[in-house]
Amino acid sequence: MKTVFILALLAWATSLSAQHHHPTQLVSPFSKSLEKAYLSLQSSLAADDLNGAHESALAYISAFEKSTARLNVEALTQHAEAIAQANDIAAARASFKTLSSQATMLFDYLASSDSSPLYLVRCSMAFDGAGAEWLQNTQTISNPYYGSSMANCGSIVRRIGSTAPAPATASSSCCASQENHAASCEHHNSPSCCSQ
Repeated sequence: MKTVFILALLAWATSLSAQHHHPTQLVSPFSKSLEKAYLSLQSSLAADDLNGAHESALAYISAFEKSTARLNVEALTQHAEAIAQANDIAAARASFKTLSSQATMLFDYLASSDSSPLYLVRCSMAFDGAGAEWLQNTQTISNPYYGSSMANCGSIVRRIGSTAPAPATASSSCCASQENHAASCEHHNSPSCCSQ
């Protein structure tokens, strides 16, 4: 699955290069509409809003369909399609995990000095300890995998477009605020146990 996406991303990058595009030229309207749809999807899942996630997933798909670059839209939107058709929020969140991995690669590629800040965030407790990452545009943690049950669980890994680690933030500790999850965290004194 990841290999298919990487091949699609390489084909897309080649297509853009052939058209003499540079990522900074893509900041409008494609990357902006894609970013808006992704952030709306992340916010909907963090708010436990399945209907909002359905609508945001459709907007994410639409951003690709409206792009003038030669893209394999089906490969780039299959996880958004799964979210749009999800019957429950758990299924939507599972597809969002893979979509977020793809979106991270895309937004890293599209990042420029003019880009609005996006942050890669990780919660190691998600999916029974397998962990999951997502993107958001603020440094206040808003966990799309746990929603209201552990909204602040996670920590910022880095800013998109940069390989440097993000500075330490004062995110809430999910283990400190959720007694029933305390056993899942080995590092109770860290800013966020989910990052360990």
